[in-house]
This record gives sequence, structure tokens and C-alpha cells, in this order.
Amino acid sequence: MSWLGKVVEFLHQGSLICGLVLEEKKDKLKILTVNKKEIKTPASKILHSMTANFNLSLAKEDLVLKLQEISMFREDLRKSIDLPLLWELLKEEDKEGGYTFSELKDIYFGGEEISPNEEAALLREVFQNIIYFKRQKDLFIPQEEEVVQKIKASKEEEKKREEERKVIASWLKALWEGSLDAPEKKEQLKQELPPESLREKTISQLQEVVLGQASGKVQKNIYKILELAGIPKDEGPFELLILLDIYQENENLELHIYNVPRFFNSAEISESQRIIQSFPQTLEEEKKKRPYDPQLYVFTIDEEKTEDRDDGLSLEVLENDSYRVGIHISDAAHFIEPHTLLDNTALERGTSLYLPDEIIPMLPDELTKKVFSLDGQTEKLSLSLFLDVDSSGEILGYKIEERVIKIYESMSYDHAEKLIEEEDPRLLPLYQIASKLCKKRMENGAQDIFFPFLNIRVGEKGKVEIEKVVSLNRSHFLVSEFMIWANYYFGLHAHRHGIPGLYRSQSRPENFSPLEENSYLGLYGVRRFLKRSELTPHPASHFTLGLEAYLQATSPIRRYSDLVNQRQLKSTLSNYYSYSEEDIHQTI
Repeated sequence: MSWLGKVVEFLHQGSLICGLVLEEKKDKLKILTVNKKEIKTPASKILHSMTANFNLSLAKEDLVLKLQEISMFREDLRKSIDLPLLWELLKEEDKEGGYTFSELKDIYFGGEEISPNEEAALLREVFQNIIYFKRQKDLFIPQEEEVVQKIKASKEEEKKREEERKVIASWLKALWEGSLDAPEKKEQLKQELPPESLREKTISQLQEVVLGQASGKVQKNIYKILELAGIPKDEGPFELLILLDIYQENENLELHIYNVPRFFNSAEISESQRIIQSFPQTLEEEKKKRPYDPQLYVFTIDEEKTEDRDDGLSLEVLENDSYRVGIHISDAAHFIEPHTLLDNTALERGTSLYLPDEIIPMLPDELTKKVFSLDGQTEKLSLSLFLDVDSSGEILGYKIEERVIKIYESMSYDHAEKLIEEEDPRLLPLYQIASKLCKKRMENGAQDIFFPFLNIRVGEKGKVEIEKVVSLNRSHFLVSEFMIWANYYFGLHAHRHGIPGLYRSQSRPENFSPLEENSYLGLYGVRRFLKRSELTPHPASHFTLGLEAYLQATSPIRRYSDLVNQRQLKSTLSNYYSYSEEDIHQTI
């Protein structure tokens, strides 16, 4: 039998394809398909053939047109094939192995003479409609009733999903085009929504795609919708979320990827309000219990727009050219008790995040501002450390106590720097004392290493401001040095009372050479040898700081570890809750 010039239905890569045989060489055929492709395939792949009066010398385009006409005619005939009827006739028959296509043809058409195109139409329907018959080699087996119902339900579900895609695509296309061509229509277009549940599902899937968290199924669904809407799949999902006011133009996607909580829930806000409302009464009650000296001039130094000032300073002149330096830390632990709602919130967040365009606080903003932050012209509760220092910088003694303090002034670093320059009696002695204390640490092996960094901010109109910080000015140095010594004495005090804590330590590196040349290359050379700092429940030396103990507790409203350490310190002064060593290990 010659295949040359015949119109055939043949198998190729699992699909049934209509084609015209152009060449025949032994068992290999060259077939022109309705899709204008030429495919070489074995003759055994042909399932149906029909003699056609094609002039094979015609141009390829003309042959394809004739072939497409036949294929379309067969598709029209296929629509009239009642495959469910054939299945109903055969589903109860217990025919071993199944039916050949020839047997199905005879049963369906009742032995009547039919055209090759009708025969091909039945073949297409039986082969491609998998609901009623499954193919096993050259045989077709009726599906079981349960399988048919399952496949039909799946098909209906897919049909429903396709309709949903069309609805969503229409909405997104209107939003996309309306926002690009007529911005004033944006709000109107946003109101022309699909059902709310469908809208929320789509937004959620768009977010999953943008964050790289979408399953293959979800990504495929979104890409189909975007294709229907004529929206580019690369930038489309993110741009749509901007148009829907879900994301900002410069959205920080890492916050979403790592599930960083940016807002506080109603229960957290409610608990904050309770503390805020009771604060005036708490303050008056604590004035009766704690030392309170409204004449003590306490001030803070921080960034100008800071709203979470957790440390302040004071200076008193003593006899014999000595001074008493006060380092006052906001007493957040008095209000945030262990294992309460806000404590769990702070534990989950771990720290306040300071990003170029926003601040994500560890504790609710209003609570921090009204109860914790040591702002000028306010009275707050503090955990205060007093250091008595002589003229040589020798520390004569220390005292830690819970106090009520009056903060007279909140200074910016720039303003404090100016006051030091002008030899202001409030700040110049503090700077001089800090310099002497720093020298003591250097003599004890501390390393004077400052790594330059970039301070990046995004302004109100999206303008990016970049400040290169190559060294600390005197006001920054002053605050930093006193916080270092405060944490040292906090560690010393806790250890003397046998209290475990979150101590920060750093081992001495091997083969370490001190920095000889203050250059970028020298700095990074030194950093290569420095070991990572560690948290331990008991004190150990800190190589870079040159101290034998270091218990960070100076930022309890910004860092949860500092809040834990503040609680440990308070337990040495009163009956306040303290953590066991096992608790500390779990926190680490």
C-alpha cells in the first residue's frame, strides 16, 4: 500500500495530527501538517488515511490551505459525534481487553457506509475526549462510571476557572489601561471589581508571584490571566499591585518575604492604650517609692527626628574635682512584664528596624512616645547608673537604682557638637570624662576600629539622601562611650549578684596585628582577623571593647535582648521577676 498523497491522522509526541504524505521511503514518511511543519515519522504511527486528489507539485502554502479545509470540516463533523451514547452502550459490557477503533466505528454507525471524513471525526473524538474511553495501545476501554463523573467534574471546574480568568483579566486590563491612559479613571476602574472573594484570591496570588513564593500551579494561573489581559508577565504583577494600592512604588519586598510585622493588631493597641492611660497615676505612685530629684538636669542626645529616646545623661559636680555621671535608661521593664501580650510582641519582633524609608518599631509607637521615650520636658521612669569619676578618669564607685527623672532637654547630635565646641559646662566635662574612660579601655587592650558606613534616607517626595560617615564626631563619641561603660557596669553588677544574662563577648583573635595605618585597606585587613561576638549567660571578655563583662541593657525599647537584661538588673534591686539560666539559654 502506498501512502503518498494521502491525508492522514497520525500520532506525534502523544497528539493526533492531520497531515499530507509528501514522501515515502521504505517505512519512513515525510508528512506536511496543518501547522505548516514537515515531520518525518514511521508509517506505524498512522491511525487513519484518506485518498485525496492533491497535486503535490503545488506550493506548500496551497497544500496547507487544502489540508486545513479538510481538518476544519472534520472538526465540524466531530461536534455531532455523541460519544456519551457510545459509552452508555458499552460501559456495562464485559469485553476483555477493550475495543479496536474499527469495532467502535461499526457499533456507532451500525455498519452503515460512512465517509472517510466521518470516520476521521469519530477517531478524533474517541482519541481526544478522554472522559469516556481510555486508550491502551491500539484498544479503547470504556471508563468506569466513577471515573467519568470525576473527569467531568474536573472539566467543569477547569471551565469555571477559565471563566474566572476571563472576568479577572477583563478587570485587570481595564485597570492597567485606564491607569496608563487616563489616570483620573483609576478610582472608577477600581470599583468595577469581580466578586470580592475572587479579587482577594487574585491579589494574594499576584503577591505570591512577586515574592517568588508561588507554586507552579498558581504561577501558571496568573500568567494565563496576564496573557488574556495583554499585560507583560515580568513587571505586570508588581505594577498591578501598585495600581491596586497594595504596594507602594518602592515597596520593600524583603519585609513581605520574611513576614516582618509592620503594624500592631487591635489587642496590642488596646493594651498600649491601657498602659498610656494609667501612666500619669503610675508616675505619681512611683515618685513616692523611687528617688526623685527634679533639680537633676537630665538631657538626651540623639538624631533630631528620633521618637524612641531610650537613654539620657546627667552631670553633677562633686568635691575634690570629681563628677557624678548619670546614665539613665528608660524603664520599659516596669510596664512590659514577662510572658504578657506586649512582651510576646517584642519577642517576636526582636528589635526595631531602621530602614531608609520607614521605621518598624519593636513596641507600639504611641506607647513608646508617651510612656518610654525620654523626651525633653517630660518625666519618665528610669533605671539609672551613676558613676563617680575623679579628675584623672578613675571610676571611684557606681550605683544603680530605679528612679523617676525629669528630662529637661532633647538635643540633636549636631546641637550637642556645637555646645562642646563652645565649651558648654553641661557637655564639655562629659566629653573630657568620656575621652579619659576611652583611654582606659585602650590601655586595657581595646581596639579603636571604626568602619565607615553609608547613612541612607528616603525623603518625603522619594528623594534618596546618602551620607557617608567616615568618623564619629564628639557628640556621637560621648554618647557611645558612656553607653559602653554603662553596659560594662550592668554586667559587673549582675555577675556580682549571681544573675545570668545575655552577655556579649568576643574572643581574642589569633595572629592579630593592631591597626597601624588608618586606611580602608587596613581596616578591612583587621576585620578579617576579628572573631564574631557571642551571647553567653555569664560574662566573658570582649576583645574589641577591652572589657571583662558586657551586658547590653541601654536600649530596652529598641532591642528585646536589652529588655531581658534590664529585667535581670531590676531583680537585683527589688522583687522583680528574674530569668533562670535555662531561660537565658532558650533566649540565646
